[in-house]
Amino acid sequence: MAKLSLTIQNRFTVRNREQMLQPYQQRLAVARAAGDAQAEMNALAELGRAWMRQRDYSRAVAAYEQQLAILRTIGDFPGEAEALCALSSAYLGQGEYRRALLAAQQSLDIQHRVGDSIAAGECDALLNMAASYAALGNLRGAAIAYEEELAHARACGQTQLEAFVLDELGQTYVNLDQPGRAIECLKRELVLRRRLKDSPGEGRAHVNLGCAYFTLGRTPRALHHYQLGLAIYRQIEDRTGEYAALNNLGTLHLVMGDRGAAAACYEQQLDVACRLGDREQEARARENLKTARSARPIEGGDWSELRPM
Repeated sequence: MAKLSLTIQNRFTVRNREQMLQPYQQRLAVARAAGDAQAEMNALAELGRAWMRQRDYSRAVAAYEQQLAILRTIGDFPGEAEALCALSSAYLGQGEYRRALLAAQQSLDIQHRVGDSIAAGECDALLNMAASYAALGNLRGAAIAYEEELAHARACGQTQLEAFVLDELGQTYVNLDQPGRAIECLKRELVLRRRLKDSPGEGRAHVNLGCAYFTLGRTPRALHHYQLGLAIYRQIEDRTGEYAALNNLGTLHLVMGDRGAAAACYEQQLDVACRLGDREQEARARENLKTARSARPIEGGDWSELRPM
């Protein structure tokens, strides 16, 4: 009976989604019937954005590729750059990272060639490039793209974007084993998060700073930032953030040889996982707790469970 109910619900969801997208598809049909290329491009762009909101990336790719073909036919270079950037985002969602990288690079090249100084568009392309490089394992390429994007974010006075890029750049430097540069980025991010009164972002910055300080061997500072991050997540009742902070805090205690403190963190982590109703996270917390209570020695450098958020 439960399976039947779920099937009916899924059919309703699909039907409801199709109804929501119907106006966009109707506008596209009208534009094509009238032979109006501009209206067709606008309708395809709207349809692509609608599919992106629905996370139907393959259909978004199809819409953006059709839009791009028309833009290239009429020689609209600024429009082509914008469409390539949107297409890059759709490729990212689809997991086609090399195609996402190529589309973002082409968008950036066109913007530079035609002298389009719209900073927001350039930032979007750089962001997609950085995300693609990171997904492909090229962390140095990602860091370069994030550094360029950071300069653009500051130039156009977008504090929220600047904080976001500093967060991504800090995590990238942690993964590149450059904790000093990571700490510099994350400290600056922390200042911006406080200025923006962004409590979730502030909590995340503290946890990431903890990872960076631990990589540098400064465990007291790492402990301090994990505790601050945990306190913020608890204050705003962000259970997902609380779970992650407890994971890193427990692992830090474990590596430091304090099994009792580690077990206490993992017990709390398990409680959070149960409240979230996440079986996978619950299983992971139980495994952490089992490790903390076991007699198995912990290598001093075994900190693989410490991870940026």
